Amino acid sequence: MPPTAELRSATLPATAVAPVALIGGGEWAAAVQPDGYSRVRDSISTLAAQGAAHRWIMTTALAVVGMSYLMTAFRLTGAHRTGRWLLGVGGAATLVVAASPQPHPLHVPAAGIAFVALALWPVASGLPSRWTASAVTVVTAVLLGWFALQLGGSLLGATERAVAWTEACWPVACVVLTRAQRAVRPPAHG
Repeated sequence: MPPTAELRSATLPATAVAPVALIGGGEWAAAVQPDGYSRVRDSISTLAAQGAAHRWIMTTALAVVGMSYLMTAFRLTGAHRTGRWLLGVGGAATLVVAASPQPHPLHVPAAGIAFVALALWPVASGLPSRWTASAVTVVTAVLLGWFALQLGGSLLGATERAVAWTEACWPVACVVLTRAQRAVRPPAHG
């Protein structure tokens, strides 16, 4: 049985910041890169790498995304503790990614931790339902596997975006679906 869907009032705005920052910041950073950058071929991290043009855009976006995940983990009190913890780990690891741009030795391990924690948090959270959370985790894991197969491949950027955007958008969908469930649930008689 899923946990009680308690949501603090500012959960949705705090959660919605992540996809806006990730997608908007990534698109803006990509748009100001010199010719040769490919959203399909090149990673998001390339946009914040040492020596990248206007790297501050993606670095700031990643920091905002990490903070959004941490705020959501704190505010989504209706989720199981393990799910909230994994979401918080994903947020903290995303902050490390922002603070240690490529080729820093912490960058790749922190990104790996973030991707895995953010892929696992839905099933551990139990929200909005165990079945939905499990399905989202399976889909995200498949995307993460596809991304791993593309490391060094021609679709690296596209597969990374598919995983990262799914992971950034799921907390928003989770909050919206959980609120909708609460709204249609009949009042308890007692």
